Amino acid sequence: RYFAAWNRRDMKAAIACFAEDCDYDDAQYPEAFVGKENLERHLLRVADSLPRSFAFVVDDLAVTKNRRKIGVRWHLENGGEALPFTRGCSFYTTNGNG
Repeated sequence: RYFAAWNRRDMKAAIACFAEDCDYDDAQYPEAFVGKENLERHLLRVADSLPRSFAFVVDDLAVTKNRRKIGVRWHLENGGEALPFTRGCSFYTTNGNG
């Protein structure tokens, strides 16, 4: 849901995937984005800086049986063409609400 919302630039739907007290730690930045409000500001800033033709493509997804941990391997594309050096791996820990 998160990556699909991000690709639509629907940051309200993307941020809805996170808890109010989330910690979003992206290794590109010196500190984690703590709290939903801070994360939303970050996502909006990033979405505004990238062309709409940029999209995340999920290559692999791993979810534990209890759905508490999710691993996602992804890459970025621009207009359907894979961009070099844009592969990534994200790891999410969910709360009891998913």
